[in-house]
Amino acid sequence: MESEAVVVARKFLAQRAGEAVHHAPFRELMALLGPDAVTEQLVRKASGAQLPLAGLASFRRSLSMRSRGRSLTGLSQEWPLNNKVKAYRFAELCGVPFPRTLQAGSSVDALAHDAMTPVVIKPEQGAGANGVYLVFDQHRIRDVARRQWLESWSEMIAAMRARLESGRLRKDSWIVEQLVLEDTSSGVPGRDLKFYCFYGEVGLVLEVKRDDGLQYCEWDGQGREVFSGKYDHVRFSGEGVTPEQLALASRMSAEIPAPFLRLDFLRSELAPAGMVFGEVTPRPGNYHAFNDEVDRVLGELYLAAEARLLHDLVARKKVFTVYDQALGR
Repeated sequence: MESEAVVVARKFLAQRAGEAVHHAPFRELMALLGPDAVTEQLVRKASGAQLPLAGLASFRRSLSMRSRGRSLTGLSQEWPLNNKVKAYRFAELCGVPFPRTLQAGSSVDALAHDAMTPVVIKPEQGAGANGVYLVFDQHRIRDVARRQWLESWSEMIAAMRARLESGRLRKDSWIVEQLVLEDTSSGVPGRDLKFYCFYGEVGLVLEVKRDDGLQYCEWDGQGREVFSGKYDHVRFSGEGVTPEQLALASRMSAEIPAPFLRLDFLRSELAPAGMVFGEVTPRPGNYHAFNDEVDRVLGELYLAAEARLLHDLVARKKVFTVYDQALGR
């Protein structure tokens, strides 16, 4: 049963969609209808009159449909790079620095407790801070997910086992790598810079600080601060990103045949662009929580990237050599 507002909007658009004036009301009304309520006739009339269809785009919807397509076919171009070993190989082929790996694919029992420090220990396949431990020394270990300090190696191992037994982590396979520091002299870990990339274009950057609880700041593809509604209650005044960093993320994402993925980096004072590569995130957590305006903007970027990618593939304009090599093809 359609709401009264939707019925009114549909009638108004049906009567006036051929008019080439006053685009703002049409944009608002199309947004009110949404993609499920807009008819073919309205789209045809609006397109013929060059009226905006911007209200129909949705990042939430696009990502959800992408996930459904993957579940139906088992096919995906972005998810193979969710494997951190393959992702590091991809970064290496792109000429982008990444943390030095000391162990890979190790079980909890095989982790070397006498490894050099500082290091970070994390699941080979995981999301967010789940199962991530910052080891500054054998008696000073940060459990990132629980925001707790652990006082011994054995305490960390017990926490890892608890995550595996509870099902919060599915696979007992871990990576030990160099801990990236934002400030070497004070030992401050590098903050996260997470780039929402749309096949060669950055739409959003999430800056995350973890040293005093999780705090966030957001920037658009031009480096201007934005408020997405997702992190308004835990914001901090971030440092932002440079044009060089935006260009680096854009260049890397253009080497992957997918309309969207997130490229995650860590800020480092020692890296050429001020950051090192961290991982590929195909489907960011809680992507539904963006406000409607940001959801629309990112949704338009997704649709445009999807169209560009299809064109490049059909026209054989792009050969994804780096991507293929990273996956061992």
